[in-house]
Amino acid sequence: MPFHIKHIDKIAREKKRDVLFLEFHPRHEHCYELAFSDPPYDYVLDKNRSGIISWLNEHQIKWESCAEYANENLITSYMGQIYIDVPYDEKDSQYCSLRGFLENPDGSIRINGIRFNLLTFEHAMKNIDFDLPGFRHGWL
Repeated sequence: MPFHIKHIDKIAREKKRDVLFLEFHPRHEHCYELAFSDPPYDYVLDKNRSGIISWLNEHQIKWESCAEYANENLITSYMGQIYIDVPYDEKDSQYCSLRGFLENPDGSIRINGIRFNLLTFEHAMKNIDFDLPGFRHGWL
């Protein structure tokens, strides 16, 4: 059944703040293109993703599916990305708990194959035209 997924920059504009999100799908190490894999990546079968979602639910941290940063020249399929509804704030206990779960003390990622990302509100505002009525009319 189809469902609507917001781009991460749209979520940042709605929240009016920097936002955190996770990516799980494989990419080439030094390039933005998706890595080809055999079999193709399926986020539903990704144990790291399901484990993180379970942890978020156990710790009562809200999350939702999100699309990557919007690009009017590119439409991509949903690849399992999730927005995490925790402010990026070193003094916030939920953020500290999340960071401790996802990162090693040196800041490297603890769970192989994921990316823990921050999208700044300032960067998200570069796509404000996407919020105008009729922008990309007819695109889903």
